[in-house]
Amino acid sequence: MADGDILIVAAVTGELEALINKLAGATPARVGGRELLRGRIGRQAVRLLTSGPGMANTVQGLTAAIEKDRPRLILQTGCGGGFNQTGIQIGDVAIASTEIDVQLGLEPTDYDAAVEVLPFPVINTNGQPIFNRYPVDMAESEKALQRLKVVLADSGMHIHHGPFITVATITATARRSELLYRQYGGLVENMEGAGAAHVAALYGIPFLEIRSVSNRVGERDKERWDLPLAFRRCSQAVKAYLLNA
Repeated sequence: MADGDILIVAAVTGELEALINKLAGATPARVGGRELLRGRIGRQAVRLLTSGPGMANTVQGLTAAIEKDRPRLILQTGCGGGFNQTGIQIGDVAIASTEIDVQLGLEPTDYDAAVEVLPFPVINTNGQPIFNRYPVDMAESEKALQRLKVVLADSGMHIHHGPFITVATITATARRSELLYRQYGGLVENMEGAGAAHVAALYGIPFLEIRSVSNRVGERDKERWDLPLAFRRCSQAVKAYLLNA
């Protein structure tokens, strides 16, 4: 087991509740005005941080936690919207292969075109410029994918791997959903991942993102959403990953 802890962040407490209930030796702390829990899941030391929704909350919360104590890995979790075009279903688990901030850049003159990247990078990390596509730790991502496929094989949930997109506003129309998929080929839509990936890249900390699908992107009928199922399954997947890390 590698030295250091894993800093696990989610937007709302419900996304971490099942992990909190499994946390051994839970010790409350406070960083950046936010509640944080330290403890262990299995043999793995972890910190659980509820950031609040959106990128600003995520960036501020993670930065405060990292400045206090640098983790060996940042793990973003929670629920997200799944793109119909990928075949992903509500309750399925997805692991990010990259994070794309689809609203950072220059507005295109053609509605059907993707946002153009800025003429300068947002950050440079390891000599590589980053514009609006953020890396995940591919070795960790692939390892998580293979482990979850084995550990959760009898759980009834399917495990997916692909690009995540981050938005500031939840997509609420089929037209917009189709456009985003055509532009970015996204698997899951969320509101925090690019912020977490940005902080991880800036600090040179490996980044992993595991989510469960609560709704279909572009579907406004909340009666067809299943947040409780997604909350349970994202925690189940993270716990399975931690116990085999």
